[in-house]
Amino acid sequence: MEKNHEDEGMDREDQELAALLQAVGPRPRPPAGAEASVRAAVETEWRSVVAGRNQRRRVTAGLAMAASAAVAAIALWAASPLSPPRGEPVATVAVLAGSAEYQPAGSNAWETLSGSREIAQGDTIRTAPDARVALALEQGPVLRLDRATRLAFGRDGRVDLAGGAVYVDSDGPGQDLIVDTPFGAVTHLGTQYEARLLPQAVAVAVREGRIRVDGRHGEAMVPAGERLTLTGDGPMQRTVLSPYAEDWDWVASVAPVPAIDGWTLVEFLEWAGRETGREVSFETPAAAEAARTIVLHGSVQGLSPEAALDAIMSTTRLRHQRQGGVLRIGLTATAS
Repeated sequence: MEKNHEDEGMDREDQELAALLQAVGPRPRPPAGAEASVRAAVETEWRSVVAGRNQRRRVTAGLAMAASAAVAAIALWAASPLSPPRGEPVATVAVLAGSAEYQPAGSNAWETLSGSREIAQGDTIRTAPDARVALALEQGPVLRLDRATRLAFGRDGRVDLAGGAVYVDSDGPGQDLIVDTPFGAVTHLGTQYEARLLPQAVAVAVREGRIRVDGRHGEAMVPAGERLTLTGDGPMQRTVLSPYAEDWDWVASVAPVPAIDGWTLVEFLEWAGRETGREVSFETPAAAEAARTIVLHGSVQGLSPEAALDAIMSTTRLRHQRQGGVLRIGLTATAS
């Protein structure tokens, strides 16, 4: 059977449409609802242009436009921020006290933060006015976020403090971390310190080790026992702050509690001393030897460092006494 000119024209148009769709290539599959909507739109357009078959040029143009619309709709879905790609993991939630949220990179939505949640590069965390969070970073340091704090994780070991306070607990200078604030950047050199945003300044207090602050008016080194207040325009102000001052009490409420089962008493005392800002001192060599030989069993989960210290020491033949910045350990009268 011979084809008339109109049929031959339609065959050419079908071939052109097929070539167009083949050139577009495969695209990510959208959700079922989105794909159904696109197909319905294409079918509506197709029926409309076929109704005017005598205008074959419009048929070809209409189908091409419909195909382009379908491709564009699918491409828009594929690039939609509803499911943005996550960055590399940079931290894990270690302690969650209260309600906190995180905002994934590339998203405008806030999601509830849960325990053991992985935080990725580009994510932002905010704590409620009654909440605190401790985060274990991949490279080592532990960050503790105070109430009403907002912290974003950038590239190359940098975090951006936009509100509230963050406490950095690091074992050494090799664990790179820079805290950026509107008033300057803070770099630690093996330390424990707090950076707190005030209405018109940032206050950086060092509990252990030392830090470097790079502000608008130069660089400053801050040793343990000092607090540096840095404003946008005025000079830096230094004040004294002891490592065991009440200003540090909030960090104990969100301290990651170690599994102490199998630890020696000396290991536990080192942890407790660091968490409370006190230096451990043994009254006699016998007391130090006893602490090295005592092996602990059980758990101190749910206890603050101060409460854990009292609980553990009550089960040993040693006594402890807090004297300013020193935690004195001695043998009990019966043990000696």
